[in-house]
Amino acid sequence: MSDDVNGRILTALDSLQAGQAKLDAGQTRLEEGQVKLRVELMGRMDRLQDVITGLREDVAVNFGRADKAELAAHNVREEVRALGEVVSAMHRQIQRLQTDVRHLKGEP
Repeated sequence: MSDDVNGRILTALDSLQAGQAKLDAGQTRLEEGQVKLRVELMGRMDRLQDVITGLREDVAVNFGRADKAELAAHNVREEVRALGEVVSAMHRQIQRLQTDVRHLKGEP
């Protein structure tokens, strides 16, 4: 009977060792998968970072262009205002000259 108990204990121990070996193999596969996943995720994050950097550069360029366009519009507005002042002064001068010519001609 003692041999039967010892045999069952040894069989149970062999079963436990086999289970432990399966667990070790599973854990090794899990660790390898985790390393692979980490590498893939880092690669994807690097690509996303590159895309975000590109978008930021595009936004910065567009803001720069918008600022230049606004400055150009402001400059054009100032030029139109200055031109309007010159035209207004010329118009007054022409009216004054027309009045002088009418006076010289004797027209009312």
